[in-house]
Amino acid sequence: MGKIFHHDPAAVGDGEAATHSIALSPHASGRVAEKAAAPAPARLAARPGLVHPPHPPQQPQPADSAYVSPLAVRPLGAAADSSYRRSSARRPTVVTLRSTIAPTIKATTYEERSTDYFDKRQITTANVRVFDQVGLLLAIQLSGLPNGWASFLEYGYGSMLAAILIVNVMFWGLSIVMAEMMSMLPFTGGMSTFARAAFGPYVGYLIGQCEIWEYVLSVGSNLIIVGNIFTHIVGTSSKLEPLWWIVQLGIFLGAQIIGTRFLLRTISVINIVFIVSSLATVLPLYSNIDINYWAINLPYAEAAYDSLPTANSSMAAALRYSFSDNSTDWLSPNATDWLSPNATFNDAGNDTSVDLSQFYPASVWEGLFPAGAQGIFACIAPAIVLFLGIEALPLMAEDSSKYFTRDGPRSIIISMVITSALYWLAIVVLPAVAPGAYELQSATFQNLDPFAVAFGIDSSSGLYLFLAFMIVVTSLLSGTLGLLYSASRIMFALARSGYMPTIVAWTKIPGLKHQIPLPASLFSILATCFIVAVSYLEGGEISDILSAASVYYACICYVATGLSFLYLRFQLPHVTRKFNSGYAGIPSAILIILTAGFGFVETVITTESHVALYLCIGKLALGTLEMIIFHRKHLVLSPEEVFIQSHLGIQIPNIDVSKVSMDAEVHASNPDLARVPDELDIVIEEDEEGTKDEKGAEDMQA
Repeated sequence: MGKIFHHDPAAVGDGEAATHSIALSPHASGRVAEKAAAPAPARLAARPGLVHPPHPPQQPQPADSAYVSPLAVRPLGAAADSSYRRSSARRPTVVTLRSTIAPTIKATTYEERSTDYFDKRQITTANVRVFDQVGLLLAIQLSGLPNGWASFLEYGYGSMLAAILIVNVMFWGLSIVMAEMMSMLPFTGGMSTFARAAFGPYVGYLIGQCEIWEYVLSVGSNLIIVGNIFTHIVGTSSKLEPLWWIVQLGIFLGAQIIGTRFLLRTISVINIVFIVSSLATVLPLYSNIDINYWAINLPYAEAAYDSLPTANSSMAAALRYSFSDNSTDWLSPNATDWLSPNATFNDAGNDTSVDLSQFYPASVWEGLFPAGAQGIFACIAPAIVLFLGIEALPLMAEDSSKYFTRDGPRSIIISMVITSALYWLAIVVLPAVAPGAYELQSATFQNLDPFAVAFGIDSSSGLYLFLAFMIVVTSLLSGTLGLLYSASRIMFALARSGYMPTIVAWTKIPGLKHQIPLPASLFSILATCFIVAVSYLEGGEISDILSAASVYYACICYVATGLSFLYLRFQLPHVTRKFNSGYAGIPSAILIILTAGFGFVETVITTESHVALYLCIGKLALGTLEMIIFHRKHLVLSPEEVFIQSHLGIQIPNIDVSKVSMDAEVHASNPDLARVPDELDIVIEEDEEGTKDEKGAEDMQA
C-alpha cells in the first residue's frame, strides 16, 4: 500500500504556512537518518517555524513564494523494486517540514505508489523519431486546410492575410516555447505538466481538461464533415451517416491496438497522400493568378451588389458558382467573359444585366480591408484554430525514443515550416483565381473547387469525387486519428498522476503484445461520440456553439503555456534545457499571451450567443469541484511530480534538491525516468518496536 504525503489543511490559515509530512523512501543515507530519527518530529514540532535548509545553507523562502509541495523519494527501476517492497511493510520515519503554501490553496495529498503501479501504467516505447512526430503534427495542423480558412474572406483578402500572418507568427513563438519546455519537462502531460510545474496541481488539472476538450471538440467536427462527404460519395442515406463516424473511430482503435508505431505511421502515410494531392491541385493554378481582379475588385463589387435591396437574395443565381446544382458553367448566357474586368453580369432574379465595375473599390486599400482593422481582429480567433495541434508533440514523450529531447525541437520546427508554406500557398493563390474570393466563401471544397473550375471538372463526375477523397477525406481522417491519439495521451498522463481515475491510465491489457493506453483511447472515443451525437441531433446551431467552445479552450491553453514559460524561465533557470530559446523565448511567450488572450476576448465580444462561454466556465467549475472532492487527496507521486517538486525549492534536511534531476536523454520514454541522486537512495526505518534499522547503506555522493 502506498505511503501518504499530506499537506495538513489545519495548518493552512491566514498568513500561516502549511505543514508537510514527508515519508522518506526505504533507502536514505545515514546522515539523513540521523536528522530523520524519532526525535526529529518532536524537535520540529517544538519549533514550528524552523526550516532545515540544504547544505550549503540557503536563505528561507519568502512567505509569498510559489506553491510548494513535498518531495517524495522512492527507489526507481527493477533493481530497487525488491528492496522497496521488502521494506515498504515497515513503518517509515516521518519528517515534518514547514513550507510556504498559499493559504487559499486547498490541501492536497500525494500517495507514493509501488513499482507495480507504474508497471501497469507504462507505455511500451515505440521509438518514434522525427518522421512520425512531424507526421502527427502536420495531420492535426493541416486538417483545416481543405475546409476552414475561406470564411475569413468575408472580411477581405487583406484582412485574412494580415490575421493569418499574426497567428502564424504567434505559433512560431509557441513552437519555440514548446521546444524549450518539453526539453526541460519531457513528460506525456504536455501543457498540463508545464502549468502544473509553474502554478500547482489545480491549474495543471484545469489546463489538462481544457486540452482534452480542445481535441475532442475538433474531432467531432472532423467526423461530421467526413461523414457528410462519404454519404455523398457512396450515395447512402443521411440516416446512415453515423455509420461513417463508427468507421473512422474503428480505424483509430484498430490501429492503436496493433501498435502505436503502426498508428503513427498510418497517420503519416495518409497525410503524405493529402499533401501531394493538395499540391497537385494548387500549383497548376499559379499561372492564372490575378490578385487585383479575383481577390480585390470582383469580390468587393459582388459583395456591394448583393447588399443592394433591389438585388436577388443571392446575386446572379445563374452565374454563382455552385456544385450543389451540378453546374460547372461559369460562363453566363449574358456575360461570356468572366476574365474581363468590364464584364457585365446577369441578375437572374431581376432579369437585368449589371456592370459590376461600377461597384469596384475606390482604392486597393479599401478593397483589401473593406472592414478595416475590425476585419483583421475578427479573423484572429478562427485563425488560431487553423494552426491548432503544435501542442500535441509533448504528448509523444513516452512513445518516442530516448532522443526525444533532441528530436522534439527539430520536429516542431520542421512541421511549422511545412505547415506555414502550405497554408500561405493556398491562401495566396486560391482566392486570386477563378471563381474569386467572394464565391470561394461558399464553395463546397475551397482547396478543390478552383481547380475544378479551371479544368472544367463537373461536380458529379467520378474524377471530382476521387479528388474530394484524396484531398478532403485524407486530410480530415489523418487529423481525426491524430487528435484522438493526442486526447488519449493527455488522459493517460492525468490519470496516472491521479487527476483522473487511475484505471484510465492502465496499459497492461491481457492479450495485447504492447502496453498501450487502451482505456484512455476508449474514453476519448466515448467523449467524441457524445459530442457528435449532440451535434447531429441538435443541428447547425449546436455545431457553432461547439466550434466557439473549441476556440475558448485553445486560447486558455495557449495563455497558460505562455505564462508557464515565463514563470519557469525566471524561477527555474538552473534546470537543464536541451533546447534553449535564448532571447527569443520571452518575447515569444508575451506574443502568445497577447494574441491568444485577444482571440478569447474577441470571440466573447463578437459571438452572438454566449452559450459556448457558459459551457466552458461551467465545465471548468465542475472540474475544480471534481478535483477538490475526488482527486486532491489521491494524487500520485509520478515521475513528473517527483521532478517538478524537487525543483520547486522544497527543503529537505542536508539534501541539496537542486541535484535531483532527470536524465531525459536516456530515460525520456520510461516511467522510471525520474532518477534521484544516490544520497537520497537510503532511508532509515523503524520496525514495529521502534528499533532503528538502517537499510541499503551506501556511500553518499557529493
